[in-house]
Amino acid sequence: MKKYIPAILVLITLLGFVHVTFAQRTVTEQQLKASPGAVTNNSNISASRKTRLMDLLLADCGSCHGMTMKGGLGPSLLAVDLKNKSDAMLFYTIREGRKNTPMPPWKPFMNDDEIRWMVKQLRQQTWKKELNEND
Repeated sequence: MKKYIPAILVLITLLGFVHVTFAQRTVTEQQLKASPGAVTNNSNISASRKTRLMDLLLADCGSCHGMTMKGGLGPSLLAVDLKNKSDAMLFYTIREGRKNTPMPPWKPFMNDDEIRWMVKQLRQQTWKKELNEND
């Protein structure tokens, strides 16, 4: 029995590593399908709140993703770099953040409709117009 102890310890270590690796995946397919990222109800958001959300996008998101959203601490938010990301994935990332990265969850500060609105702004790149007006 004593000669099997090292092999058992190695096996337990490997199983633990595999469990930790797969348990820390940020987004699962099931979570993405459950996220209502593609549905947008902008009528629940006031004009003043949209202005505040745009300010948040430019300042708070820009502080990590670059002031022109070309990337920095966080990845680029330019349309060309988002084209392979689903609305649901963007929605979930904004709402829940990303484990083991500096990306925080924004759900304490925005409701689901507001997060959907943010995804729409990222898709349409409306922040570029706002950025140019502030120059």
